[in-house]
Amino acid sequence: MSENLKTIRELAEELGISKTAINKKVSDSERKQWFSKKGNRFLVNETGQNAI
Repeated sequence: MSENLKTIRELAEELGISKTAINKKVSDSERKQWFSKKGNRFLVNETGQNAI
């Protein structure tokens, strides 16, 4: 099962909002569940994308 991961930037552009808006909306506990770090990029899993 491979999840459809997107960077915060890709998700922000798709939703027409800023990366800052996403970061302000997501709580610390949600961040732990939805975000993973690959290199210097944060990736948002599909569950997180749907919730945001």
